[in-house]
Amino acid sequence: MMTVDRPARTILQNALTDYMKGAIHAFAFEERYAACRNSPDKSVQMILELVWLLHDDVIDHSICVSAQGWELLRRVVAFLGTEWEITTLPSETLWPWPFRDEGEWRANEPLVQAFELPEYDPAVHGRPVYPWWNRIPSSIGFLILIAVVAAVFLVIVLL
Repeated sequence: MMTVDRPARTILQNALTDYMKGAIHAFAFEERYAACRNSPDKSVQMILELVWLLHDDVIDHSICVSAQGWELLRRVVAFLGTEWEITTLPSETLWPWPFRDEGEWRANEPLVQAFELPEYDPAVHGRPVYPWWNRIPSSIGFLILIAVVAAVFLVIVLL
């Protein structure tokens, strides 16, 4: 039997659109969609597994997705406005998931347009989550650490 949890879908849809618009960051996004975790709606559960991958639990950041990821999220927003159940698992291409086919997606695309989401901008929506110093290769980081320790040692010895 299909269970559509309209309140959970609405909460998840609004949290996701606010995250995509930049109105909230990762921690607020997770806090808001957490209310849906016990939903009996299998589609909500599948979408929760997907959106859990969108953020880091340690750094409060804005959304960071590829252009393909952005399009997937637009389809998810539209799907959450329907009374349908997801019938397929996400595939490698993720197109047209969560819809069954291109026709279903195009017929429901107006549901996402009502949210007035911005166009995908890689400079805004694709920025790396981690600060630059977390992207330094460990070997270079180790050399920097040795240089700092050596400099501190020299200062102590010379004083």
